[in-house]
Amino acid sequence: MCLATNIVRREARYYVRLRVPTDLVGALNKVEVWKALGTADATEARRLALPVLAALHGEFDEARKRLRL
Repeated sequence: MCLATNIVRREARYYVRLRVPTDLVGALNKVEVWKALGTADATEARRLALPVLAALHGEFDEARKRLRL
């Protein structure tokens, strides 16, 4: 079964993996962000990944705003 590119299965659990944008790597001191989805079901992982990805993108936007100040 093909999952979205940002969903990774590790030891029977699913995670969201997202690369930190290049302009924020120095500010966040990270290259990637991993968030556990808390499920072993692929269908549920796809459903749960969307709000997690949206929250991560929101965090990136907030970090950019802080850098501009």
